[in-house]
Amino acid sequence: HAINFDGGGSTTLVTRDLETGEQNLSNVPSDGGMRPVPVGLQIKSTAPKGELGGFIIGCDDSNVFSGMSRKFYVKSAYDIYHNPYDGEIPQVTWEIDPNYGHFEGNILKTTSAGQNITVTASYGDAKGTMEIDIIEPPTKLEASPSHFYISQLDQPEFLLRGTNAQGYTALIEESDYT
Repeated sequence: HAINFDGGGSTTLVTRDLETGEQNLSNVPSDGGMRPVPVGLQIKSTAPKGELGGFIIGCDDSNVFSGMSRKFYVKSAYDIYHNPYDGEIPQVTWEIDPNYGHFEGNILKTTSAGQNITVTASYGDAKGTMEIDIIEPPTKLEASPSHFYISQLDQPEFLLRGTNAQGYTALIEESDYT
């Protein structure tokens, strides 16, 4: 018995996304799409459910203006075998280099600009990180939608985005404007 790994049109790589657990096509077969094949090779984890291993963390915009805030959250967790974590996600501790800001719960309060700043969520030995850019304050604001009508009782829903002098943009959290 043999399998020909020739890289032709039937060569397809499907992986499981660590964040969602969903299966995704990870390559573009040379024929342009998947096709039925009579033989396949599957590598599957048979690891048991394990203890908490790490986190995938996120925020609504990885750019944040200096002097403003950004809310972070745990998107998902995985176990020590890199399978989706099946237990309750614990309350994590958030950290950033104190030269750039500090956390109040899951809200980052920035103090100075910098690029590729690491945000870390941790609980025991489990960690998750992501990089953000803390950019110079905005010189221009833009609301979306740009026009809306409200009465005294309405609470309008819109997004406020800023652009700084260098042309970088970032979403502005509701807590940073009135």
